[in-house]
Amino acid sequence: CVGSYVPRVLAKETFIVFMRLKKEPKKSLITIEVSPHLEIKQAKGVHNRRPTAEEQAFIDGYQKHLAKKFATVV
Repeated sequence: CVGSYVPRVLAKETFIVFMRLKKEPKKSLITIEVSPHLEIKQAKGVHNRRPTAEEQAFIDGYQKHLAKKFATVV
């Protein structure tokens, strides 16, 4: 449950982001945990389902984006 991450998020030990479709911005597809070092630690759908191949491809691209955009920050 994402709620259990609140203390770690408040302590900036982890970050939670949500993957959503533009056409359904209020519906979360995948919840993604990102470490302070900008590494994706886990990505899960509702009921802990694994991302589909298409969702995983997006997540992989997002990881590359984080690495490139924040390479000088970390």
